[in-house]
Amino acid sequence: MIATASDHPATLAAAYAAFAREDDATAARLVTACLALRANDPDARQLRAALAMRRGDLAAALADFVALARARPGDATAWANLAGVLGASGRHAEAIAACDRALEADPAFSAALRTRAENERRLG
Repeated sequence: MIATASDHPATLAAAYAAFAREDDATAARLVTACLALRANDPDARQLRAALAMRRGDLAAALADFVALARARPGDATAWANLAGVLGASGRHAEAIAACDRALEADPAFSAALRTRAENERRLG
């Protein structure tokens, strides 16, 4: 378990490694420990949101992805991730707007371009 703020980077790296090998229980335990020390750490919140998406908890994922997009307004990935959860929630117009923000930051971001097109198709 993480004990001090100096342990945070190694613990967060271990959490991402657990996520990559699909050991979600370990990843969740480690990211929770990281957030206990640094509640608004964007990298830890990103992982917590990804874990929520993986288990189908769209409300939890949305809360973290909204916070990340607000904290990192120029980060195309943050906006694309928000667009993904909005689209999965059936909020296609909002997903398109989030894609537009991602594309403002990185006009060639292929994931945002694909997500935008998919949400436009679903919106009709």
